[in-house]
Amino acid sequence: MDSAGIPWYSTGTVNVTQGSSNVAGVGTNWVNAGLKVGDIFTIDKSRLYQIRVINSNTSLSLQEAYQGATGSSQVYFVIRNFAGTMQAQIAAQVSELVNKYESYIDTELKQITGPAGPTSFPYRGTWTTGRSYNGLDVVQYGNQLYMALYGHTSTSANAPGATGTAWKPLTITASGDIITTTFGTGAGFHNSIFRGKNLGSSVTAAQWGAIGAGTFDDLWIGDYWVSDGVTWRIADFDYFYGYGDTACNSHHAVIVPDRAPYIAPMNNTNTTVGGYLGSKMHTENLEEAKTKITSAFGASHILEYRVPLSNVVTNGIESGFAWATCTVELLSERMTYGAPISKPYVPGGCMSESQLSLFRLRHEMINNRYWFWLRDVVTATTFAYNSTSGLVSNDAASGSAGVRPYFLICA
Repeated sequence: MDSAGIPWYSTGTVNVTQGSSNVAGVGTNWVNAGLKVGDIFTIDKSRLYQIRVINSNTSLSLQEAYQGATGSSQVYFVIRNFAGTMQAQIAAQVSELVNKYESYIDTELKQITGPAGPTSFPYRGTWTTGRSYNGLDVVQYGNQLYMALYGHTSTSANAPGATGTAWKPLTITASGDIITTTFGTGAGFHNSIFRGKNLGSSVTAAQWGAIGAGTFDDLWIGDYWVSDGVTWRIADFDYFYGYGDTACNSHHAVIVPDRAPYIAPMNNTNTTVGGYLGSKMHTENLEEAKTKITSAFGASHILEYRVPLSNVVTNGIESGFAWATCTVELLSERMTYGAPISKPYVPGGCMSESQLSLFRLRHEMINNRYWFWLRDVVTATTFAYNSTSGLVSNDAASGSAGVRPYFLICA
């Protein structure tokens, strides 16, 4: 089977001639089996040929002449191209659905029913100044559709919604988010798509409302706000929802800065006694991060939640944990990489964290060419560490490295 789990096709046998690109099948069923142009043909699995044409169930042509020995009743294999994988098929189906939706909207916008029956009118896209419009033209202005009542040249004075009689709003509201309109809302779906849109310098009232409702409308993984020179990026939705010895019952977004906004040590000396919960990082060195975060998002929007943090270390291994009320914390290896890397295995240890959606969807955003601490104890003297080059390592607790926190925002 190929790497995508789709079986190679090898039904029947083939007759091949050295120097010819034509392949004759015996007992084959190439068209009905769904073989396609671009699939890979091979006999010995070392020399590969791209299929140029599939003429019938028993005849195909290769992109180049066959170089092997002439032979009949040969065993062969056709390797399905990526275009035939389940992922690509799903992507194609989604694309087709979106295209059909847009085509439907486009068609519907070009018809309006009046006393004389349906009357055609053109959809002219987003309204702009300095453009000539005819009567019955339709434009999008903001999230609303407007119809021109008469021909005119557009100016700011006769813009849709402005005082005047040039435009009339239609009852259809145009959506700027076809994906949400088609597939719905909620954390599960929004955690599966990276967008990476600049959302401005602060959270809007509409965005707070979408977070509070748990719909996360027009908010996607990778979207970000920039405040005081720091890029605060959405890394997950409802990551801690329902979790904790006291359950977290507020819808929320997990935020992580692209790079650590400052550096600090984990402890004054090279020790991990007391685990992360007892470290100077947890007790003191996150205060600067809390100040920056409060300034950017407001104290009332920083959500408290409960997680178990290591508080006992035995022979360099985390051996005890305590539930703590948290607002701003360091990332763990599991949240960053999806699994412990340098941290020793601890049976039943700590919380069942998983990789944040941001790092799952865009691995390169883990590193960003910057070194930063992780909260996992590695030895009696070191904590986990992501290096500038992206290598996972550990460093002496008294060393200074980037403080890259995560936190939860809520309505």
